Amino acid sequence: MDLEAVRQHLKRQPAIADALAISLPVGGGRENLIVAVVEAHPGTVDLTSLRLDDLDACARPRRIKVVEKIPVTTAGKYDRKTIEALFRSDEQAQQSD
Repeated sequence: MDLEAVRQHLKRQPAIADALAISLPVGGGRENLIVAVVEAHPGTVDLTSLRLDDLDACARPRRIKVVEKIPVTTAGKYDRKTIEALFRSDEQAQQSD
């Protein structure tokens, strides 16, 4: 699975300025979850209307977060730790419900 291909596919969607797909480990096993963060103005992206059918089923992001600006480090690279934390905070909230 090519995460860059997923990223490029998302960036071609209307109203999405930038995107990043990452693979998060699930539990302690070898399974990974594909997630994506997309940069767009609030309210301009309808996640239910994203065209993801062109992607292989295993490459489709299972969760997508819309942010005004994708977090970057002081070096200008995507801040993977902060991005991962966006998704992990959701997991923790679900576990406490």
